[in-house]
Amino acid sequence: MLKTILIAGVAGVAVATAALPAAAGEYTLCGNKANVVLKTPGADADPTLKQYFGIWDNGKWSTGICNGLVVSEVNGNKATVTYYYGAGPGASATPGSFTKTDATMKGKYLSFKSEKGADVSYELAGGELKGWFGNTELSKKLQKAQ
Repeated sequence: MLKTILIAGVAGVAVATAALPAAAGEYTLCGNKANVVLKTPGADADPTLKQYFGIWDNGKWSTGICNGLVVSEVNGNKATVTYYYGAGPGASATPGSFTKTDATMKGKYLSFKSEKGADVSYELAGGELKGWFGNTELSKKLQKAQ
């Protein structure tokens, strides 16, 4: 499908809508500056998985470490996620890090492995994400930022 868009004041440029990102911008997630591009989910995207699409922020593990999640792309039964985490309490002000990986649905949970191989899963409940990192549960649920 082609869509006419306005680019730098020039009207009438036709581009394929699939090539257009759903959203793009710079965000700060757990002290990490992130240039985020959300790609429009594919036509074949799993409807349940598609509900997780977007930017989720302001979560906190019961250990006090903040976390955020970007589900930037959903095609078929796989999503591309970037998991952000911050420094724990008492640690330096240096931000944590992030991991970009693929995620899938396991029952009602969006699931993937952390950089160190721990199971990470999120459940959508009441418009927020509940989460688990191994046996550690979120003490503050993730809120959708976009």
